[in-house]
Amino acid sequence: MIIVGAKGFSKDVLEVFRTKDALHEIAFYDDINVHSQQWVFDRFPLLCSEQEVRQHFTNYGNGFVLGVGKPSVRRKLSLKFRSWGGINHTLICPTSNIGHFNTTIGAGSNIMAGSIIANNVTVSEGCLINMGSIISHDCFIGEYSEICPGVKMSGNCHIGKDVFVGIGAVILPGIRIGDGALIGAGSVVTKDIPPYKTAVGVPARYK
Repeated sequence: MIIVGAKGFSKDVLEVFRTKDALHEIAFYDDINVHSQQWVFDRFPLLCSEQEVRQHFTNYGNGFVLGVGKPSVRRKLSLKFRSWGGINHTLICPTSNIGHFNTTIGAGSNIMAGSIIANNVTVSEGCLINMGSIISHDCFIGEYSEICPGVKMSGNCHIGKDVFVGIGAVILPGIRIGDGALIGAGSVVTKDIPPYKTAVGVPARYK
């Protein structure tokens, strides 16, 4: 399995693999930052090219998980690795709590430690539900959206694709947030946010 990314968030992803006792044949990928080392934590190989990725797929299977945040980057890297023959795997931390009734988690999503996802929730492809976040009943989260640590989302919310919801934000019941919107850390969203707007504050106001 390849963890796509080798910086901060990828280390949280690695810990999920540890809790699942699945550290064998793990490698990291990073072609942006210059690294003097060829290993992460002196144990896991660091891949830096398409050729190395394809060889790893040949040797160990073609699975990968996203180890980066930011919706646009997650989408871009998923498309790149799939074009190289990879399959984007969903990664769910065992310490998360996911509803058993009509809740679906899309391919390639990350569900991190301590997160709670209630019943009748749709988490679409490629999403990141980060540590300690709460997604209440009847919510929809669009493709590649990032829900940061400690977010509290009330019931019946609709989150578009490529949305970023900052640390500790609170979204009140029935709110709709349009595609590509950005919600600032600690904001309280009391009204709908149009697509591609940035909303910050208590209550959140958009520009």
